[in-house]
Amino acid sequence: MESGRWDFQTEVIERTDDYVLIKGTFRCLDYEVIVPAQFGGHLTTGKNTEIADGYKSAVTDALSKCASYLGVGIEVFKGQVSPPSQTTPAMGADDDKGWYNNFEVDKIAMMRKIANEESTAEDILGKVRENYKVSKKTADLILSLNQNS
Repeated sequence: MESGRWDFQTEVIERTDDYVLIKGTFRCLDYEVIVPAQFGGHLTTGKNTEIADGYKSAVTDALSKCASYLGVGIEVFKGQVSPPSQTTPAMGADDDKGWYNNFEVDKIAMMRKIANEESTAEDILGKVRENYKVSKKTADLILSLNQNS
């Protein structure tokens, strides 16, 4: 079975001279996921606004609301994500890796206790760096596990 297949259907509910209201329905094709239909609306006129932009914004709004039911972006909503640093890292060997999530640090401590009491924070950081880019802040958090155990 493939996973991750989904569908998003839209329907124009109301269209006035300067506003569009869209109904969006999210379906997960592999699981019985029920997300109530959500609505998104946007202006279609105004300075630097085209009709297509209004429709696109309304659809994006409806899709974002459907995604919130699935927990997408919940860390951002709760204020648990730090803004990116102002400096851009140099291009390097890690460019094909995604960034490691700081909020996984507590899970690493728990995994270490369950899997192997002997694992050091340096061992864990090395394993994480095999698969992810790791910011200095996150590396410091992981290395602090030695002090917290």
